[in-house]
Amino acid sequence: FDTTYATPDEAGAFGLSERFFTTEDGARLVVWHAEATAGYPTILYFQGNAGTLQDRATRLTAFADLGFGIVAPAYRGQLAGQGVGQALVLEAPFTSLGALVAAQYPMEDLDDTITQRGDSLKAVHAVTQPMMVIHGENDNLVPFTMGQAIFEAAGSTDKSFLRVVDGGHTELWTAEVQMALFDFLTRTG
Repeated sequence: FDTTYATPDEAGAFGLSERFFTTEDGARLVVWHAEATAGYPTILYFQGNAGTLQDRATRLTAFADLGFGIVAPAYRGQLAGQGVGQALVLEAPFTSLGALVAAQYPMEDLDDTITQRGDSLKAVHAVTQPMMVIHGENDNLVPFTMGQAIFEAAGSTDKSFLRVVDGGHTELWTAEVQMALFDFLTRTG
């Protein structure tokens, strides 16, 4: 994990503040947050596996500027680093850790090394709240077909799939995606 630290203001996330928590074992955790405007929901934002909260400053600020509340915890051990509530948004989701490892290392049999399955495909059947899946069609980390499979398997009857043309794994924050995402969150909030 990247342990580089910046406050929300230093990262350009004006309007967000931070809170620190100390766990029983002494780890210091940080959460960036902003209060929601009356009538808007709060987004519980879990970032992906790379980068930090400061890398998401533009995105978090955009949510807050529109009136959405934000609760964005950094990962344990990461001072400056997406939850299920009224709606669920998944960016480049994988079907399972085993399938992801197999896609990344097709010539290796690494199944015995995986101790946690992370079977998203099985779990998503239970999702009944509104759901949006966003996936770049040129994702070279999580195959595009995994995002499609998650979308198809979801139990929600109110779901949408947003294909990001020419998008990779991290190039998803386009104007089109922002507009569709904000519309979705406003409608479902």
